[in-house]
Amino acid sequence: MKIGILGATGYIGLNLFQKLNSHHDLIGICLNKKKHYGFNIKNVDILNKDLLRPYLIDCEILIHLAYIPPRWMEGNFRNSYDVNVKGTRNIIEICQESSIPLIFTSSIAVLGTLFKIPADELCPYMPMNDYTRMKIINELEIMLRLEKFYILRVSNVSGIYKIDEEIKSKKSLINIFSESVLLNKPISIHGNGTQKRDFIKLSDLTHIIQSFVENNYPYGVYNIGSGYSHSINEVSDNICSHAKKLGIIPQKNMVSEDMGVDSETYEISIEKMKNVTGFQPHDLDDIINENFKMYLEMKKW
Repeated sequence: MKIGILGATGYIGLNLFQKLNSHHDLIGICLNKKKHYGFNIKNVDILNKDLLRPYLIDCEILIHLAYIPPRWMEGNFRNSYDVNVKGTRNIIEICQESSIPLIFTSSIAVLGTLFKIPADELCPYMPMNDYTRMKIINELEIMLRLEKFYILRVSNVSGIYKIDEEIKSKKSLINIFSESVLLNKPISIHGNGTQKRDFIKLSDLTHIIQSFVENNYPYGVYNIGSGYSHSINEVSDNICSHAKKLGIIPQKNMVSEDMGVDSETYEISIEKMKNVTGFQPHDLDDIINENFKMYLEMKKW
């Protein structure tokens, strides 16, 4: 199966390449000149549809991961809008022209402060920043212009992996807390730590994406997470418990400001995804346990 992956050198993209490369004919597109690790990845600007089209028109499905994240958007709105909105529009048009199914990784954050708990796919949009507004624009344009699409609203992704002896990680809450205790640095908790979030393991996310690629599931919008909600305090306590087993005495630093937390409780329903795929993602303890195991196996500390 020929698959196009946009954002192929990113945190999720490279891990997906590792998972799919031996089973499928992959073509990757990236926006930068990061290392390609021997994979079939091309440096193409997604804002140039004429250059992009020849690489993608004979693909059987496209996976769109290419996006400028919130931490890079500050002071960079115009470029972020161009890549995130106009670039995605080019991909939508290529899919529309050649009748190619599209997998688009959105964010559960498009729901903002939740209208109901747990939040399902029918909850209304409540954008809280430019990043989520752009994701909403993408979702609406996909739903209006394409018949064959999977919009995957992903929760908080955590996990590390190795490729060519290099460690790939992401500045997620679990990763940051884990690295802090392993480096004998205090865990910083903003606010009172009672805010609840859903967390999903990277390997579970790529497994789910692979499942959507390889099966004829009904098109539509799917919440993607673990289906379990945990407070920031629960996350830190779990990580500290793992650290103590290694003889590390962790420290916590409670910071008074709340960093503009959008919702006290963020619980999502993944019943639609589970019913379609038959897959149950791992819960918090499994995610943290595997994180520590990977960190120690890689001898990063």
